[in-house]
Amino acid sequence: MGVWAWASSVEVMIPSRKVKKAYDAIAEAYKSGKIRKSNYSDELAQKFAAIKDMASFLDFHCYQYEKTRAYWKITNCDIDKMNDEFCDIFATIAPYVKPGSYIKIEDEEGGHLLMAFDGKEVKYFGNAY
Repeated sequence: MGVWAWASSVEVMIPSRKVKKAYDAIAEAYKSGKIRKSNYSDELAQKFAAIKDMASFLDFHCYQYEKTRAYWKITNCDIDKMNDEFCDIFATIAPYVKPGSYIKIEDEEGGHLLMAFDGKEVKYFGNAY
């Protein structure tokens, strides 16, 4: 269950040299249950199981991103609902994200949430979710 929400501003930067480690952390967190999955249909679950790298993962979740030599920059998170899986994904990659990165979210109830990255973890500020 979640609250209808959308990302109003996103700048999550992962240094290119850390992208593989970030993806490996995500893959391990899904396997171990640290990331709480949303209810997928069987077809989506099969597609998800075939993902083997960060680009495929971001595409699967409809996260828009740009790649440069220095950084992968997530510029939009196409979310409909704010849920545990979304938060768990970003908590998992937080140690690999450039400090100062952020996600600003608004929800259907007028709430706002700022997810701020400090290079070690993601911190939450606001009243949404």
